Amino acid sequence: MHTKHSNTERMKRSAEIAYLKEYYPQNLVRFHKIGVKLQNAPEKENEVVVELDVHFQIDGKEYLVFFNNHLKEINTVLNPLSSKAKEDERIYRLAYHVYKTKELIEKYGSEIQTGKICAICIEKNFNGKSECMTDCFNEFYQEVEAMLYKTMSSYEKSKDEKLNDLNTFLYGCEKIIQPTLNEWRRMCFCFVINRVNYYLTREEELLSDKSYEELKTMTNLRKRLNQLAIKYKHLYLTNTQSLLGIRISRCKILVDNSKCKTIFIESSNVREFYKKINKRLDAEVQILTNEYSFSKFTLEKIIKTAQSLNLDNIQDSIDKKKKEINEKKEEREKLLGNAATEILPFQFIILVH
Repeated sequence: MHTKHSNTERMKRSAEIAYLKEYYPQNLVRFHKIGVKLQNAPEKENEVVVELDVHFQIDGKEYLVFFNNHLKEINTVLNPLSSKAKEDERIYRLAYHVYKTKELIEKYGSEIQTGKICAICIEKNFNGKSECMTDCFNEFYQEVEAMLYKTMSSYEKSKDEKLNDLNTFLYGCEKIIQPTLNEWRRMCFCFVINRVNYYLTREEELLSDKSYEELKTMTNLRKRLNQLAIKYKHLYLTNTQSLLGIRISRCKILVDNSKCKTIFIESSNVREFYKKINKRLDAEVQILTNEYSFSKFTLEKIIKTAQSLNLDNIQDSIDKKKKEINEKKEEREKLLGNAATEILPFQFIILVH
């Protein structure tokens, strides 16, 4: 009887482990890619997509922040421009920043090491006249990294306990730093997110070897990191046209480049957004197909509209509408022609919270 019960428990635990592995959360901390335009570059090569750590806005200017493990990303942006340094003084100044960044990578390494912490902040529209801010050996970065390294290198605690400590560390840092107060505090807390994610990602490489307790703790930590990443890493936009000219009251930009745009919309705004996008797409289809629906116009409304017309100016109105129709026809033919020969390099994804 005892053996049968034990076998049942083992089978149940095996099923629970299999479930946790199959439905393990996606890493949204690394789900952040922004297209950066390269000035003076050919049109087909004027954008580089980079993975960044923080995207924020101050006084109307957008800024991108890279920590040590993403320093090569910023070199990817800068190197194509530095080759033209001799042609223009502005590009020459940019080349200086490239050299400075390379120097940092050589000195501190492309991966963060204990005691060697660095962050670089640039304008999204980076050029030779833009400021490139570096922050090396910052006391806060040093303290965070030292505490995490001490936690994860301890021989006194199990792996499950260490991962629980990481979760507790996240809550504590958020409470102390208060990242909602200003953008600079947000940047500091995103460093904490970056480093905790680094250690969790290393554990996720061997997901198949984890126990049930470890998997459960890792799942909770990954969910927590994903929530914090959505909340703090990405640029928060209000009352803006983020897609197809549709105005959204609140959203966040997760991925934004010429091939893909990913936005995060709070659940309370999803229904409103769907209504707007359906209306907009219906309008575009009507223009392209030259087919219009009058089902929403009642006979009474049509009669009332006709009675309100100014007969003296009716011909002018007709001429104006004819002109608009012809313009739409030309636009439709052009769009249909393009659609027949090209695949639109753009996809739209909505992440719902």
